[in-house]
Amino acid sequence: MKSTILTIASKDIREYLSSRALVISVVALPLLISVTIPFFIKTLLLNVPTNLSPQVTRFLPPVLRQALLVMGPKQALYWYMFSVVTLPMFLLLPITSVIVLASDSFAGEKERRTLETLLAEPVSLTTLFLGKTLAPSSVALCVTWASVTVYWVLASHYASVVGVSVTPNLVWVTAMLVVVPTITFANVGLVAWISSFSKGFKEAQQLSGILILPIASITIVSATGNLAPSVTLNLTLSLIYLVIFLLLSTLWPKLAKPNRLVQ
Repeated sequence: MKSTILTIASKDIREYLSSRALVISVVALPLLISVTIPFFIKTLLLNVPTNLSPQVTRFLPPVLRQALLVMGPKQALYWYMFSVVTLPMFLLLPITSVIVLASDSFAGEKERRTLETLLAEPVSLTTLFLGKTLAPSSVALCVTWASVTVYWVLASHYASVVGVSVTPNLVWVTAMLVVVPTITFANVGLVAWISSFSKGFKEAQQLSGILILPIASITIVSATGNLAPSVTLNLTLSLIYLVIFLLLSTLWPKLAKPNRLVQ
């Protein structure tokens, strides 16, 4: 079963890599975010005053006000922007980067009229589903982790230029190593589920767009400073998305009848 899953996934990954336009569409946004966001933050905070008056601080987000109690204004603002505001953006990356890939998992096979051949192979539906989710998930994880690496190299460099130290903390580490994998597999699984019951690629892609709303909401709330990322929040999100993926991989083979998939 394991080797079959890897075979299905590797076949799809080779197809991804054979399309230059597809590779560019998947890599462009993460690369743009990881390069431009640190530069934007550095430019925005270039002339931060050494002291902030009470009249100014009372209008700041709660999380930032708490940071100012233990940090200087420049250190607190850099920490807030690099560690709090931007973290949820990188939780969005594995979803937005592979909606196209995951939408194609079954709907694309239908349009190319290759799904019937795939279903005729001596492969269980569970194995097929796992293989079809592993391919886009692997791409999403590689792209996201590479983008995060570029982001933190630039963020640390820009912060050091103004005498501020900014490095990934435990919240970031757990987010990248625990939340990102579970959120990726869960969302790719959901998109693959939608794709399998859609008539075509475009329909699957349009319906899948709604999946970014939960993480987009967290991004907006974090940006307002009312919700600070934490290890507890990361573990909670991971558990939720892990349960979602396990349910998807268990229920899909029972609901996805071969004659229904090819319709």
